[in-house]
Amino acid sequence: SMLLPNIVQGYGVDLSRARLGIDLAQEQPYYFLWRDNWGLVGIYPIGMTLFAMPIQALLWSVAWFLGIDVSIVSDHFGSTRLLLEKLSASCFVAISVLVVHKTLRVFLSPVWAVWMAIIYALGSGCVSLLSQGLWQHTGINLVCVLLARFLIKDRAAVSGRDEMLFFFGAGLLVALRPTAVVWSAAFAWGF
Repeated sequence: SMLLPNIVQGYGVDLSRARLGIDLAQEQPYYFLWRDNWGLVGIYPIGMTLFAMPIQALLWSVAWFLGIDVSIVSDHFGSTRLLLEKLSASCFVAISVLVVHKTLRVFLSPVWAVWMAIIYALGSGCVSLLSQGLWQHTGINLVCVLLARFLIKDRAAVSGRDEMLFFFGAGLLVALRPTAVVWSAAFAWGF
């Protein structure tokens, strides 16, 4: 959630200037590395950053338009970043609940589909856990429900574009978190 404003403001991938109230290199040495050519960089795959970029770009732009100080060197950057990250994650959760509801409508009545989507949202930890931040499993959850929807979809209605998007999603799982290769393989086998 720091990378997009960092790049837009001209700091590239060097996260050392971001004012978060802590020294990332010293207090979180297992999550960040210092590289001479790049500066302070995160060690996580950037799949989630790229996946969330459209929503993040919109939210950062709206914040800037509303006059909120979005400068990474601002004393308020840490709280602004957390708020926009939680809003982004909440968007992912809302989309996943809508996809689950739409998928359930294939074989359940509208009333049962709503109740099951509510149970999914509250019982699975989506709302309470995944909406807290742009963690890797926040994106994995959304991609998995999209891929599951595809597998349940009527095969006669599947186009070549749909198939391409399905396998893009299966690959995106690995980009979000390399250990999700197991899920990716399971979806590919299910296809």
